[in-house]
Amino acid sequence: MNSERHRFQQKISVPVLIISFLAIAGFAALPPGLFYLGQIIAKTNGCVLHGGDSHPCVVLGVDLGGFLYATLYMGYVSIPFFAYGALALAVWVVAAGWELFKWFIRVTA
Repeated sequence: MNSERHRFQQKISVPVLIISFLAIAGFAALPPGLFYLGQIIAKTNGCVLHGGDSHPCVVLGVDLGGFLYATLYMGYVSIPFFAYGALALAVWVVAAGWELFKWFIRVTA
């Protein structure tokens, strides 16, 4: 019974923690990152960008007005992503803290 229980208890490795942290950070930062990218593109090219309507914005011969309008609304979409990202990060901190605690007990024992 004890060996069967031990078989299902797996320790979380450092690469798994790092990859999961990067996934959480990317998940939470992607929509606001697109929002700011759209703002930067619009400002540097002198384009009008507001929530009322999409306006033409020609950059290197390509009209990016629709894309910039969509990135503006990524700011609104990003509000729940911050909450979900914060919740996922809290779960990650607890899991990483637990693994660090188990490692400390194992090293000092």
